[in-house]
Amino acid sequence: MTGFSGSMRVSRRGRVTWAAVALALLVMVSPLGIAGCSCAVEEEPAPAPVVPEEPGQPSGETGEPEWYEQESGTSVQLNDVYFIDEATGWAVGGDDGGVILSTSDGGQTWTQRYAREAGVLYGVFFLDAETGWAVGDDMAVATGETGVANVLRTTDGGETWRSSDTNTLRRVEDVYFVDASTGYCVAWASQVFKSTDGGATWQQLEHDFPSPSDHFIAVNFTDADTGWVAGGVNKVMATSDGGRTWVLLDLGGDNIFPAGVQFLGADTGWVAGSGGIAATTDAGRTWVVQDTAHYNAVHFVDAENGWAVGGGGRISATTDGGTTWLEVRGSTAGGPALHGVHFPDTENGWAVGDGGSVLRFGIRP
Repeated sequence: MTGFSGSMRVSRRGRVTWAAVALALLVMVSPLGIAGCSCAVEEEPAPAPVVPEEPGQPSGETGEPEWYEQESGTSVQLNDVYFIDEATGWAVGGDDGGVILSTSDGGQTWTQRYAREAGVLYGVFFLDAETGWAVGDDMAVATGETGVANVLRTTDGGETWRSSDTNTLRRVEDVYFVDASTGYCVAWASQVFKSTDGGATWQQLEHDFPSPSDHFIAVNFTDADTGWVAGGVNKVMATSDGGRTWVLLDLGGDNIFPAGVQFLGADTGWVAGSGGIAATTDAGRTWVVQDTAHYNAVHFVDAENGWAVGGGGRISATTDGGTTWLEVRGSTAGGPALHGVHFPDTENGWAVGDGGSVLRFGIRP
């Protein structure tokens, strides 16, 4: 057989090998010969499966942080809040008695950790997940306790609290510890106290400035020696030697009744209160009034990002160190006043106030 490239093989018995014939016929019908033969059938690719979008969540977006309400489980006034990270925090307050709440899930649920029949709590501070302090009025009404007990401390994350005494009948407003041993608290009648044993005992510090009617409301330290206390009318006192001596700083300008003070380093700080927010960048020698609204507390995460809260639910924020403040939540008539604010980082924060109010800044769950 001729006319094509290839040959038939003959068996030893003289018969044609049919495999060779089939191959020859295949070559004959293909215009390209064996080299041009394509034996596979090319298929169209299958379309990619369609994944339905999540309801209410635009594709490719993760949401933005915002303020929203959380349920605290109490209706008493909350005066202060402190978070060590985005999950773990505490809030304190009370109406006729002291209350401490805690959360381990970012405020989605709050648990009452402490309650007294008397002695409202005004300030709270934690060094870490285990070690913290709360301060307020006389709380010596529990069975077996005598004298004044206006400082509470815990070393097990708030499971148990022990009381200690500053030996004052005044209302203790705020507390700040620089480490597990050294801390300060302030009280009405211009009183300042220091502890060097973790809050077990307290020593009143002497100073010559504000009158007894200038109640101290806030305290802040950047290390064991350098700190500030604020209260009264335009009154801020500073120390650089652990409270042995104090310098009186005048806020100047219009009257500001400080309710909160915070410094980041020795030079840069803010005071907020009735009358507005004032800032300094020269260790308090001069101050600039940045806002004139009424505020009850201020907190900065860094030199640029800060928040202040006040009456009627007002929340203001800055991203330029307070040069400009934007009211992100307006004050409303009859709205619950906010008394405390704290941010462990720029993406997560909490504010607390009247009627057990808790507001969370973050991405909604």
